[in-house]
Amino acid sequence: MITGEGFIGKLIYFLVTKLAGKKMDLLLDDRKRTCRAFTELYFCLERLEDITDKFIIQLDSSIQTGNAIGLINEVLVQEHAIETVSNRFFSIGAELERAIDLFDPVLSRSVSQIFGLKFSFLFFISKSIELKNESLNNILEYKNPSPKVLDINLDSYYEWLQNHPNNTDMIAKEIDWPVNFIKYSDFDSLYDYKVIRIHDIQELIKLRDIIDLHFQELTKARERLREFIISQFKIDEVLYVSKGLERYEF
Repeated sequence: MITGEGFIGKLIYFLVTKLAGKKMDLLLDDRKRTCRAFTELYFCLERLEDITDKFIIQLDSSIQTGNAIGLINEVLVQEHAIETVSNRFFSIGAELERAIDLFDPVLSRSVSQIFGLKFSFLFFISKSIELKNESLNNILEYKNPSPKVLDINLDSYYEWLQNHPNNTDMIAKEIDWPVNFIKYSDFDSLYDYKVIRIHDIQELIKLRDIIDLHFQELTKARERLREFIISQFKIDEVLYVSKGLERYEF
């Protein structure tokens, strides 16, 4: 997930900023579900930050030593953790979607790539870095994002959705950027695949710069979400857990 987390961060930052000005006048169960969804989202972001920080530390070390062996080991160590946090994002998707929809259906559509399962950006980027084997030489393959990914104007996209409520007949390739990327999941148009061999220091540096840039967006979003939760919910709501409160699932 880590070479695309900046886009995840942009979506969540946009979501929380839009919601901050809306009144949360909800029925009790809906309020509890909403609080639960945003609190779980917060901890997903926090966990993804922790994993990414470890990658950045190991990348710095690999650049200093002149080989990617340490980074390859880090991929092996963190592989399960990345899969786990990806599944955590997916598991809260339906409840998060409903929570957003209670306030603003257009906003829910705007950030649907957070919870769209197999057609979502999360699904696409869940295997952003993988260990490959090429003629017995270990290499890493990663999904390399275009800088345009972090330049998306989500306010403009939100307005587009407002003006096109019945757009199911539109074809992705006929729609201008970024609508085809966000709504129609045309992710391959802005991602290509790069490989890093053991001693490929320049590629290590490029990967480190990409991850650090996206990491900053994720951190900004997580902090904004923390402020939102503090301002909207009481501590007993944040800590509220009930097995009797049904979860929404896709």
